[in-house]
Amino acid sequence: MGDRLFGYTSMYTLVISVYDNIDPRKETLHIIFDLNSNEWHFKYFAVPFKDPEFVRTYPVEIGIDKFDNFLKMTDW
Repeated sequence: MGDRLFGYTSMYTLVISVYDNIDPRKETLHIIFDLNSNEWHFKYFAVPFKDPEFVRTYPVEIGIDKFDNFLKMTDW
């Protein structure tokens, strides 16, 4: 797992990357927590100008575990 992560918020979205100069559509994870449904929404953008590589929705109970798994999977 990487030693550092960079991020910023945009309205209700947390955007996370391993790059200090974040391009929101290149190697970034976008996370939204929906208070109404108690669900985490993850979108991973690997390549600019393409749809997200994956889009997942998780219940509140497993969102943090799925985030940890994502970090391991991408070797961030």
